Amino acid sequence: MSTSFKKLLLVSITLLLGVMSSGAMAQTTNYDFSFSGNNSYSITGMFGVTSGVITSISGTVTAPNSYNGAIQFLIPPGGFAGNDNMYFPAGPYLNYDGVSFQTSGGTLNLYYDSGSTYVLGDNNTDISAGSMTSSISGGVAPEMNASLIPQVGLLLGCLFFLFGRKREVVEPMLVV
Repeated sequence: MSTSFKKLLLVSITLLLGVMSSGAMAQTTNYDFSFSGNNSYSITGMFGVTSGVITSISGTVTAPNSYNGAIQFLIPPGGFAGNDNMYFPAGPYLNYDGVSFQTSGGTLNLYYDSGSTYVLGDNNTDISAGSMTSSISGGVAPEMNASLIPQVGLLLGCLFFLFGRKREVVEPMLVV
């Protein structure tokens, strides 16, 4: 192969990888969660998480009061009790601002503070304290992040350039 053809091939591959990576989008990973608290409170369901932010929620609240029932929808960040809907897979899963959602009986905020997870109700008072567990839904790892494609392409291109070039015979140059 001639050097100009190699360079053309390298440029073509690099451009192709760049075009393909521009369409890469953040993927949503689903996490099953369970909150078990005092006062007969429990919340079970699933978070949809994109780039560390909870973007969807489904599940059921079991409570001795009007909050009992299905989770209807997620409250956007800043919509109730300063929620930011951040999710931390390694634990403690939520932060002090927590995640807010609507049930048929009202709005709830699930948040973490000082070693416990709490449920905050409409009147901004803690309803229940307890613990929360969470794991990837279905127990499978998320897919590879497509944003690494340009770096891999650049690495392969550099290796091709370095090791794919024509070898020179240096013996005639060494004779003086």
